[in-house]
Amino acid sequence: MFDIFPKDDREQSVRVKRFLMAFASYSVWGFIALLTFLLGITPVSIYVMLGCFSGILISNILIYSAIRSGFNKRFKDPSLTLPQMVIATFWTMVILYYADAARGTVLILYLVVFVFGLFKLDLWQFLYLSVFAVFNYAVVIILLHKTRPEAVINKIDILNVIILALVLPWFSFVGGYITRLKSKVARSLSVIKETELKFRTIFDSASDGIAMLDIKTGFFVATNEKICNMLGYTQDEFLKLKVSDLHPRESLKFVFDKYEKLNKQELSIAKNIPLIKKDKTMFYADISGAKITMEGKEYSVGVIRDITERRQAEEALQKSEQKYLELSITDDLTQVYNSRHFYVQMEKEMERANRYEQPLTLLLLDLDKFKDFNDTYGHVYGDYVLSRLGHVVKSCLRDSDSAYRYGGEEFTIILPMTTRDEGMVTAQRIQNEFKKEAFIPVPGTEIHMTMSIGIAQYKQKEEMKVFVHRVDQLMYQAKNNGRDRICSE
Repeated sequence: MFDIFPKDDREQSVRVKRFLMAFASYSVWGFIALLTFLLGITPVSIYVMLGCFSGILISNILIYSAIRSGFNKRFKDPSLTLPQMVIATFWTMVILYYADAARGTVLILYLVVFVFGLFKLDLWQFLYLSVFAVFNYAVVIILLHKTRPEAVINKIDILNVIILALVLPWFSFVGGYITRLKSKVARSLSVIKETELKFRTIFDSASDGIAMLDIKTGFFVATNEKICNMLGYTQDEFLKLKVSDLHPRESLKFVFDKYEKLNKQELSIAKNIPLIKKDKTMFYADISGAKITMEGKEYSVGVIRDITERRQAEEALQKSEQKYLELSITDDLTQVYNSRHFYVQMEKEMERANRYEQPLTLLLLDLDKFKDFNDTYGHVYGDYVLSRLGHVVKSCLRDSDSAYRYGGEEFTIILPMTTRDEGMVTAQRIQNEFKKEAFIPVPGTEIHMTMSIGIAQYKQKEEMKVFVHRVDQLMYQAKNNGRDRICSE
């Protein structure tokens, strides 16, 4: 189906609309010409009238066909503005020839024609058309003077020529200026559109979420697709939200403080800001922002980066580091700390005891006759005994206490903020609990292991080596006194 306006070409559609405006002007003046004929104001015959109407119609059909077919695109000005105005000026000359006494009124047609030049013509094209129009009018007067001298009013027609010669060039300068101004505005709009397109492309394709907030109303006024996907909202839904809708209620004071600092440029990035998705799940983001002013309004522009993956990686790294640290300070067999960590922790506890004058007690225990057990039943079962001992020791301690494998079957236990008497209770508990362990290295044989324990309380400013040696001597004293004993100072 044929369409008057090409649907797939916006520029051609605009050109057709301009053409139809010009055609409408032809129709108006054609109606006026027909009216003057019917009223007997003009001596034009019906044949001349029909000839002019036919010529105008054919001219417009050719122009429309050139535009609608795309033939006009071959020219520098696809709107064919100047050719249409030249044609209109020619038909104005024909009308003037037959207008007789109404010629002064018909001169208005020139101004109507020239108005259409504002769409495209530059100054020189306007001047060319002005010269052409004045020349046409002069030709009309000369022809009338030769063919129908009675229709010529010398002074008035000369005055009309002079008026045209003055007014049309002046209109040309004004029209040229308007055209230049229009072109300048068009170029500016083109630059603005191009800049806006580039901004929108960057805005929409950014890997981070971007949102613009109206500071006065508290509502978001612009957002990119990334942050909508991030939070699970459509753009229409997001633009109905306030900042307070995006964060947990208990975090709002913290969040608003960060936003305020960002707007004041006191902070470049607000880290680890909690955000709530549409489905009420939460994630964390780093937010950078700045305050801008547009058309007298203040806006806050925020760039939101989802750091969920980074946080997960950091947490995994921390867990890995923690696990590695634990492995590096833990004895694999007994799952208590190793001797290297004992000296590190002992130094810290001694420093704390000295600074705050708090009691500190140390236990040193050794399995009785463990070498004989190992030689009789083998190292595999001997390792099992040590493993069970580590479990028993840990189960008898407080959170503040710590146990260490000091040597082969020797264990040390640090008891912070504990006196010797309080430590004695812990030592007895360990000794009694371990006696409950029944070992069956071979069928039909049940063995209960014992231990010798030395215990002492730290003396202010005492050296670590001296303190540990005291406890060690007490442990050997327990062994020398018959084993399965606890010796203290």
